[in-house]
Amino acid sequence: MELLQILQLCVMLVIFVLTLLCVLLPLKLVPSDPEMLRSRSTRRLLDLCHSFSAGVFLGTCFIQLLPHAEETVEVCACQVKSSQ
Repeated sequence: MELLQILQLCVMLVIFVLTLLCVLLPLKLVPSDPEMLRSRSTRRLLDLCHSFSAGVFLGTCFIQLLPHAEETVEVCACQVKSSQ
């Protein structure tokens, strides 16, 4: 394997682990006492954790689309230049 491929696999593994940790964090923070779950501060903390994990997940997904979008923009730019 090339060094670049090894680096890409390592980065993908790090992103996967970070995403997994952020998604599972609310499960660790959920109190076992149902009465404590109803408190405003606990709900707010869980909402923030859910929002953060969703943001990490969506950010990871959209970052993977950037090379494809860049390629499409380059193709369109070449077509515009050739038509002029």
